[in-house]
Amino acid sequence: MDSPAKKIPKGEVKKKKVFDKKAYRIRKYDKKVKVDEWKNKRQTFMTHKYKKLQKKLGPGPDIEKIYNDNGPQNSELGHATQTSPSQGRGLKPGFKKPTSLDKAKKMFEQKKNERSKKEAEFQRRQAEKLAKQKIYKEKKDKRYKTIKAKTKNGQPLMGGRIDLLLERIQQTM
Repeated sequence: MDSPAKKIPKGEVKKKKVFDKKAYRIRKYDKKVKVDEWKNKRQTFMTHKYKKLQKKLGPGPDIEKIYNDNGPQNSELGHATQTSPSQGRGLKPGFKKPTSLDKAKKMFEQKKNERSKKEAEFQRRQAEKLAKQKIYKEKKDKRYKTIKAKTKNGQPLMGGRIDLLLERIQQTM
């Protein structure tokens, strides 16, 4: 019947939670509340992503040390030499990590090359198909002319028909 964990002492009466209709409707239908919830979720996601990235990169070069070391020496020359942050992280000098734009360009070029290859293949197949159709039509016209050949009086010429029959017999053997 009643579980032992949910027993209420005899002196206390269990109060039912009051339903707040107005608060429910605001949470459910108000666009401002939805936007705020979205902003909060996005903010937590971005902070998590930033912290994860910071943890992955590890401690970067000490900016103050770089400015203090290079500042007085280069001020005499009138310009400051810039050190790339990639040098502090152990990457090879001159090596540039591909950005998402570079990756997208590479993917675009690959797809473009694939498309051009497919187009060339399609054109080649079309040319072969047209050549075969042309040969077939020539044979068909020749056969039609030999079958329909007639004398002055309208009698069919049997010589051409016999030649066609001979060719057919030779092809089967």
